[in-house]
Amino acid sequence: MVKKVIFIRYSLLEELEATNKGNVSSEQILTLVNKKKYKLEEAVIFKEKLEGDTSDNFVGKIITISEMEKKGYDLYMDTVIINNSVYRVEEGFKGTLIEENTTLPKVDEFEKQEKTSEQLLADLMLGNML
Repeated sequence: MVKKVIFIRYSLLEELEATNKGNVSSEQILTLVNKKKYKLEEAVIFKEKLEGDTSDNFVGKIITISEMEKKGYDLYMDTVIINNSVYRVEEGFKGTLIEENTTLPKVDEFEKQEKTSEQLLADLMLGNML
C-alpha cells in the first residue's frame, strides 16, 4: 500500500536526486523511479515534546510551514512553540501522493474555484483538528 502523505527529510530528497531515484520539477512535484508522484510543500514533522502540558500532543504530525504561519505557531531552528508546549521538529517536505488519474489544477484555475459553504466548513473543522 502506498502512503498518501509522507515526510521527506532534506537529506533524503538530496540523496534521491543524487542517485537518480527521484526528480523534483519546478512545480515542486517529486517523481520517483517507480513513477509515483508527490506534491511537495515545506513542512516539519514533530519528533518529541520537550516541555509543556499534556493536553496536546503533536508528536508524529506533519504540518506545512504555511499552516503553521496561519495558526501562529512559532518555528525557531529545530523547535516549535504551540501555546505553552515546546516540540523538537525536523524540517523537510510534506509529500502528498498525486493519483495517476488526477492532474493538478493550474494556479489560475485553482484560484478561480469557489468553495461551497460545506467545503468551507469542512476546511475549518479540519484546520481546528490539527
